[in-house]
Amino acid sequence: MVALTELEGLTLDDLMNLHEPERVLSALKTLIAKHPESTSLHQFLSRINFLRGNTMVAAEGFRLVTAIDGQNAMAFYELGICEFYKANFEAAKVAFERVIALEPNMKMAHYWLGKCHKFEFEHGKVIAIYSELLRESPEWSIVACELGLSYEEIGDTENAIKCFEHVLKLTKRNAVAYYHLGKMYQKNGNLIKAIETYRAGLKLYPKSELLTQCLDYVTSIDMP
Repeated sequence: MVALTELEGLTLDDLMNLHEPERVLSALKTLIAKHPESTSLHQFLSRINFLRGNTMVAAEGFRLVTAIDGQNAMAFYELGICEFYKANFEAAKVAFERVIALEPNMKMAHYWLGKCHKFEFEHGKVIAIYSELLRESPEWSIVACELGLSYEEIGDTENAIKCFEHVLKLTKRNAVAYYHLGKMYQKNGNLIKAIETYRAGLKLYPKSELLTQCLDYVTSIDMP
């Protein structure tokens, strides 16, 4: 670990909050030249690059760290995040799978692996991953919502309804869940529940054009 005294007058607060990002970057690059084997320096520099929107540069930095230290689960995780935001989902999956091999209980790696499968339309794999996550963490509303969306994509309205209902038990303020739950009720022919759901959503989001349109449609006498 490199001592703070080597950071050219920068304090820990400067580093953590990036008060002077150019100075921080310059100091880190100087230190890396002195300590090229320091994975912590490469990783820190890559995090700063990622936060500043330099995703490609950050990815290469994290890749270097994983090449130096193949047991660094966090570096693989951060590499996966970079590859995901580059829309390089195959590379991201490889990174997250490596994280899971090293740290099986790292739930966020499972979550992002599921996101990768979602963007590649592999909904069966999404369902397998998120069903397990939801069993372990039933309070995780984002996972429940994502699981519902994947069930919806494969036409499993019953399980989609269960997921969206679960989301709304956890948090009432989720316009996405109201919209999709209403759609699933509507698709199943349960128009009363669909209307109730759209109206409940509109109480919380009265300016939602999407919920308004859905309610108008389902209550229209011209509806086929």
